[in-house]
Amino acid sequence: MKRNGQESISPMRRVEAGSWQIWAKTLKNGQAALILNIAGSSSTITLKLSDLGFTSSQKLTARDIWEHIDLGILSGDASMSFTLAAHDSKFISFVSQ
Repeated sequence: MKRNGQESISPMRRVEAGSWQIWAKTLKNGQAALILNIAGSSSTITLKLSDLGFTSSQKLTARDIWEHIDLGILSGDASMSFTLAAHDSKFISFVSQ
């Protein structure tokens, strides 16, 4: 599908581990990840950037979209952990340097 003359790529579920899921969508200059805690209690969820297709040679700027907070510069083989309340989520963008 094309939108505004560009190919549109649908989000894909990258990781599912029982009570949580990570969905990702390729962007023009990186990726966005939606981390979902579908459990009825809080959970600590670890996102491995390699699960999103990044490699150790890549440098990325991470940003929490909903909190409007820069999370720093990471290498593509890094991981990030988030503690999410029951039925909570995080929305993170990763932009290539």
